Amino acid sequence: MGYANRLCEPGTCVTEAQDYIKTMAGTSAPMSLMMMKRQVYKHLNRELGESMDESTTWMDESLARSDFKEGVASFIEKRAPNFLKIDFDN
Repeated sequence: MGYANRLCEPGTCVTEAQDYIKTMAGTSAPMSLMMMKRQVYKHLNRELGESMDESTTWMDESLARSDFKEGVASFIEKRAPNFLKIDFDN
């Protein structure tokens, strides 16, 4: 079940959704976004227990990554985060 967190004027929904996605892309860690997408697609039709176990493992791994540390540091230092890009070639 999904939930709405805002309302749009008629005819502005697509533009507002695109603006929201651009904001997320500009302020979120690329690895975190990739892992959330992986989780949604992989766990969409799986049993809850199995999905929760794998999600917990992935979350534990994410807490050790540099993007988590950068996100916390940028928040504490009140600056924009400088996340590393995902290198799919390595």
